[in-house]
Amino acid sequence: MKTVILDGYTLNPGDNPWTGLEEICELDVHDRTEPDQIIERAADAEIILTNKTVLSAEIINALPNLKFIAGAALDVVENEPMLPGNPLSGSPNLTITPHIAWATLEARSRLTATTVANVMAFMNGKAINVVNGI
Repeated sequence: MKTVILDGYTLNPGDNPWTGLEEICELDVHDRTEPDQIIERAADAEIILTNKTVLSAEIINALPNLKFIAGAALDVVENEPMLPGNPLSGSPNLTITPHIAWATLEARSRLTATTVANVMAFMNGKAINVVNGI
């Protein structure tokens, strides 16, 4: 059984070997996969593992051997809202949330308060929430 990992860097950022999977299947691991590379890389795949690579309906339909998509939890799909008949719809092993699922009242209130605090600190010559020394 051929398994293709489309974005191995995000699924396993170098700290664990893929040997366990290599022992049970034919495995192709790609650190990153651009959209125009998906069909070529996954052409014979029965299983695809992905985290960030977007799988459109066109791509899924172009992969006749595909039986299982693993590791997918999406907040973005090709067309939003998802169109009827999309092969991702109803997949038992897939979680899809609205792209704005983070935008609760609490999250937006905290974002606003943090932004105001950052601007006020900057205006007073102080730095808060510094990232990478910047």
